[in-house]
Amino acid sequence: MRNAFAAKPRAMFICIEELLHIWQKNPRERRLIGIDWGEKRIGIAVSDRSGIIASPLTTVLFKQMKKERRVIASQNGQVVRAAKSKEQLFNETVQDVAAVVEREHPIAISFGVPLNMNGSCGVQYDKALAFAEALSEVVTPAIFLADERLSSAAVEKAMIQADLTRAKRAKCIDRTSAAYVLQGVVDQLNFMLVPAGRRPNLIAHDDDQAHQP
Repeated sequence: MRNAFAAKPRAMFICIEELLHIWQKNPRERRLIGIDWGEKRIGIAVSDRSGIIASPLTTVLFKQMKKERRVIASQNGQVVRAAKSKEQLFNETVQDVAAVVEREHPIAISFGVPLNMNGSCGVQYDKALAFAEALSEVVTPAIFLADERLSSAAVEKAMIQADLTRAKRAKCIDRTSAAYVLQGVVDQLNFMLVPAGRRPNLIAHDDDQAHQP
């Protein structure tokens, strides 16, 4: 089993220290985008410019899961159609997400990757990483990979406790999960800005340490 955060998976991604450096250089503009990848839906969240609060923004449908078709020829009044390839739909979805990112002008992107509970990476991690790699090639901000374990479960539990219906939960769980993970990143960055001698004396449990990238 591979440990996903033992080293940076690819040179195009930044580590938490590099993200902190970007954060420190922009005290008046600390807007981050958070992305919660999924094979059907991709949740997107955004932080405020002061870098304090993360909020749900929107959800992008993964076009690879749709049976979309395109016109490839028209002869003698007959239209010939063919399904788009997985590669085309994948690239279109990447472009849809990139459009949201560029519209918000963030200083960096927090991209949630699904890990196994023991910290190793599997098939879902590889799929999310492939999307993050493709996104990094078409957006300006750098990408930080964030641990998203248990984020969806935590958000759904909170929604159930708030007595939201299944239909209402389905509409917003992805972008809310993105905000949940992004808030964790924002909180970590703000904590790292505090000088070591002035930080609260927090007791870290083994389970908590396992969740840190």
